[in-house]
Amino acid sequence: MKYYFLFLFIIIGKTFLFSQNDVKKIDSIIKENAKLKIEIKNLKGTVKKTESKLLNKINSFNDELTKQNNSLSVLLNEKESVLRKDVQSIYDSLQNNSKRVNSQELKLNREKEASEKNFLYSIIGILIV
Repeated sequence: MKYYFLFLFIIIGKTFLFSQNDVKKIDSIIKENAKLKIEIKNLKGTVKKTESKLLNKINSFNDELTKQNNSLSVLLNEKESVLRKDVQSIYDSLQNNSKRVNSQELKLNREKEASEKNFLYSIIGILIV
């Protein structure tokens, strides 16, 4: 029986010693967990700040792209209108030249017919003489 109490006393003592080690481990884990929670909170704040900065930059880039797009559209419209005017003047010039060429061709054909007629009359006149 003596040994039984001694054995029981040793087991209770070991359990108490081990449980103190476990309590120390649990305390250190709790402290580490609290530090990690603070670090996570800080990291969340940093992520929110970075996200906000990135969103501001994206919005700034979008605004700048919109401005550039608008100015490019204005320039394109200006250049297009200038080109249209140039093309229209070239087209008008071509139409005028085409009309002139057609009238010159008609004139040439009439003169050709008249000269052929005159040549024919000249030959007839020479043959008669």
